[in-house]
Amino acid sequence: MRIASAFTLMLLLALAVFAAPAAPMTNRQTLKIGVAEGKGKQTATDSFAPFLKQMNTSPKYAFEMVVFEDGEKQYEALRAGKVDLAFLGPAPYVKAHHEFKAEPVAAEAGDLRSMLVVAKTSPIRSVDALRGKTLALGYEGSTTTHLLPMLLLSKHQLKAEDLGRVMFVGDQTKKIADAVLDGTATAGGISETLYAAHKDKLRVLETSEPLPGALMVAHPKIGASVIKDLRVLFVKYVPAASSPRFPKGAVAVTDDTYNRVRFLCKVVLGHMYR
Repeated sequence: MRIASAFTLMLLLALAVFAAPAAPMTNRQTLKIGVAEGKGKQTATDSFAPFLKQMNTSPKYAFEMVVFEDGEKQYEALRAGKVDLAFLGPAPYVKAHHEFKAEPVAAEAGDLRSMLVVAKTSPIRSVDALRGKTLALGYEGSTTTHLLPMLLLSKHQLKAEDLGRVMFVGDQTKKIADAVLDGTATAGGISETLYAAHKDKLRVLETSEPLPGALMVAHPKIGASVIKDLRVLFVKYVPAASSPRFPKGAVAVTDDTYNRVRFLCKVVLGHMYR
């Protein structure tokens, strides 16, 4: 009888442990992630929502997103240490590493490519035929919508001054495709992703070589041990259905991963980033 009573007591204690609610994740270090609006504040928020939802299950770190009006304000916030992390393109990253020793954490899996495109109805059939024409680009310093398109032009001995006009539309890169389709520009320099969304109306003149993708960048103030933790945490991300950011997951990267981007900045912009 005593044995049965002891067994019953142990069973009740075990059930109590399993039924008890999980202890709240307190004392987590909160880190701010800066992102740029691009297509709008709500779009930026929605784009990172699946990623942040998973990352916020960490028992050690909590993440808050801060949305900035444009990439320049986002970059300045990271440099000033007003945010701990920022999601940057490859070219802004190498600039940040050069200027204030920003550290790479993890990049979007998959390669980054850029394309020179025209409307499918355009008579233009080669990059050489763009001489004297209007080219639509994103924002100055953008890897996919400025630097890579200009590199593609340079392979045909074309520079900005050889074109009739170079127009920058800003962060909202869809405007590049719009400018090409409505005739405001003869051609545009766009990312492979943007082309995929408009491939029924656009024709590719030339495609760039692949580069490593956009990445999460850390301000050095958060410390090497935290950056190491985050690298492990981020690469465990399992993409949710139709994840706009990190759609194929995340991969760990080092500064050397972006040496080809440094070369691109030197060739196109004349900037030497170390």
